[in-house]
Amino acid sequence: MKRLRTDGSNFAGEWKKILVRKGPADAELQKTVAEIVEQVRLGGDAVLDKFCKKFDGRDGVMELPKERLEEAAKGLDKDLLHSIELCRDRLQAQAERELPRGLPEQTDDVGVTLGRRVMPVRRAGIYVPGGRASYPSSLIMAAVPAKVAGVDERIVVSPLDPYSHDSQAVLAAAHVCDVSRFFVVGGAHAVAALAHGTERIPRVDVIVGPGNAYVAEAKRQVYGVVAIDGVAGPSEILIIADAALPPRYAALDLMAQAEHDPDARALLLTDNDDYADAVEKAIKALLVGQPRREIIEQSFEKGAIVKTRDLDEAAALAEEYAPEHLELSCDGAERLLAKIRNAGCVFMGPTSPEVLGDYMAGSNHVLPTAGNARFASPLSTQTFMHAANIMRATTAALEHLADATVRLAESEGLYAHAHALKIRLDEKIDEE
Repeated sequence: MKRLRTDGSNFAGEWKKILVRKGPADAELQKTVAEIVEQVRLGGDAVLDKFCKKFDGRDGVMELPKERLEEAAKGLDKDLLHSIELCRDRLQAQAERELPRGLPEQTDDVGVTLGRRVMPVRRAGIYVPGGRASYPSSLIMAAVPAKVAGVDERIVVSPLDPYSHDSQAVLAAAHVCDVSRFFVVGGAHAVAALAHGTERIPRVDVIVGPGNAYVAEAKRQVYGVVAIDGVAGPSEILIIADAALPPRYAALDLMAQAEHDPDARALLLTDNDDYADAVEKAIKALLVGQPRREIIEQSFEKGAIVKTRDLDEAAALAEEYAPEHLELSCDGAERLLAKIRNAGCVFMGPTSPEVLGDYMAGSNHVLPTAGNARFASPLSTQTFMHAANIMRATTAALEHLADATVRLAESEGLYAHAHALKIRLDEKIDEE
């Protein structure tokens, strides 16, 4: 990992490079994905099956019956099944707390009544990756809040091999989380099928879940046809720490995120040179024997250990970086938390590691990446819901607000707007 100092002459330039995460897909990839999406939109299942053969090595889309998912759950190691159920239960409890409640109707002194209804979408598509590892937790994090939100159909697509040993935990999680349908299909063509619908795969209203660059680009391209949870980039962690966090803990937490992907980002900010040295030494020692050492080392080439003037400066840098995961394990962590508004999830103290949030804390681990925490939120029940405003007005309210309404409409040249109100006044329409 790079060693940087905020008081160094080259820091501004190096920090600017760190702030730039993975940019948009290259033009060739965008073009390829656009062609895939359009062909699936126009050709439906026939084209989808063609892409399954080309990209997935299968004859076509396979839908797994619910009995197959139940069979996987029954055959799974009992302790692992219990862990999946515990993850589901804890996430469900938090999802229920997060449910948007809408606004009850309230009438003002003019006679206008306003309210807001919050409703679930009818169908949600859940993408579960099947690349470097098996990800039952990703399915849980998406399926549980969708069910709690009240989504009628929760449809999973995944490129995993349903007959491999590694896939059984994902299938079991699908059963435990009561998904509606499970299709074995992945890539940009799966996203296109969810967005536009085919003869077999119904069109959904929102698509969530991580995937490779083609999946991320496909989600970006279909946004507007459907809602999406965001365009996920590589995972990232920023740790602000001092002696309150043992150096080996900091090293392990950095490695835990780095092992996701060679493009993952891991940063440590500290105001203590000796602590920075100790963490660097711990990383070298702990890398020995790591099964995903090569991935971690590739990721660390993009990471950095930054010596700041003080912890307030570290918090300011974290705020600018807007990390997916932010660990505050230092003296005055609560004071620093008050300064942070840009982070996907904040982990407070040495007994609150990011890995606990990935699985069992009850917090959703689908978080905004690449600086999107400046404006985006973690996946939640809200991701699967939308709102409608409700308005009622009495005749008295119509008359009271008429002049101002007509004046504003006519100032914009929208005379039919004005006329739609004037005619009601002229004809003395009752609110009934």
